[in-house]
Amino acid sequence: MVPKWKLCSRDGTVTVIPGRGKPLTQEESEAENYAPLMLFECRGYEPIDYVFGGGWKVESLEGTKFEGVDLSGGDFADYDEEGEYDVKISNLRSTFDVVK
Repeated sequence: MVPKWKLCSRDGTVTVIPGRGKPLTQEESEAENYAPLMLFECRGYEPIDYVFGGGWKVESLEGTKFEGVDLSGGDFADYDEEGEYDVKISNLRSTFDVVK
């Protein structure tokens, strides 16, 4: 991605590095730990926020998959009929850490 800003002539790139993220597990969530969902290579830009959108994949503890989940509203809730329990994502937050 090569964004251009109207008020700035500075160029830069933000690239997702494939294969470097890992899913958020229930254990990490309950411990209130962040999970490194993805890794970006940023040149010329410093990210300050991430907006969760659509296209996410969610898997319940029983293995039921929910595809194309839209997290733009900050949460997700559905019912896993196989496992007979609610599946929920809420209180989404993001952080950026420098990795070298």
